[in-house]
Formats: sequence, C-alpha cells, structure tokens
Amino acid sequence: MKFSVSIPDDIIALIDTRASTEGVTRTEWIRQVVTLACTPVEAGRAPENPQDSTLQNPQRTPENPDNSQQIRDLEADVRRLEELAEEKDRRIADLKGISDRLLDQGERYQVLLQQQTRISAGSPLSEPSATVRPPWWRFWK
Repeated sequence: MKFSVSIPDDIIALIDTRASTEGVTRTEWIRQVVTLACTPVEAGRAPENPQDSTLQNPQRTPENPDNSQQIRDLEADVRRLEELAEEKDRRIADLKGISDRLLDQGERYQVLLQQQTRISAGSPLSEPSATVRPPWWRFWK
C-alpha cells in the first residue's frame, strides 16, 4: 500500500542524511522506521532485521522493552514536585504572616517614638488611635 505524507523540508534533509549513512533509499529508510515504530520488540529478543538496530527509537529497544520503571520514576518526580509546591505555598503563607506582624510592630514602634518625642518636649500624652494603640496604653490611664 502506498501513502502520501507531507513532511517539512528540514525533516526530509535529516531523513536523507540518515538514509545515506545506512546506505538505503529514503523510501526504504522511512519504511524501516515505520515498521520499527509499529512492531513491539519482546524482552531479550534482537530485531529481525539487523538494520533495525541502527534506527534510533528510544521507546522501543531490546534493552528497554518496558518503560514502566521510567514511568514510575517520572510519577515519583511529579509527586515530589507537587510536595515541593505545597511546601513553597506553606512557606509563603508563613512569610506573609511574619511580614504582617513586622508591619504591625513597625506601626507600634512609630507610636512609641511619637510618645517619646512628646514626653521629651514636655507635651501631654494623647491617647493613640484605637487601631495602633499599644497594649501597655491601658496602664497610662
């Protein structure tokens, strides 16, 4: 059966290079690649055609007929990345809490500086606003 397929020029150049390296025609090289890609290779069994072993197809080789270990490794990597993303989110939330506390302490520090300036100038202390009232303020009443 004959097929017609559109292939980009850069891929055709690559096909021609590999076909000439193996000493076969472009058509024969494409037939071999398609055959290799569509034919499962059993564990421990070499390809029937010796030229098939020169074709590069990392998914199906006699040395690696079953990619299950690679799939398990990749799944473990995905789980680890998900755990790292969750840890990153937790740390960001912790840092936001610390940042909020520091801002609150900075506001309280500003109130204390204002009160110290008033005391140093001999001015009477005024009650700070309820939003930035320091916890010790209740003792000044």
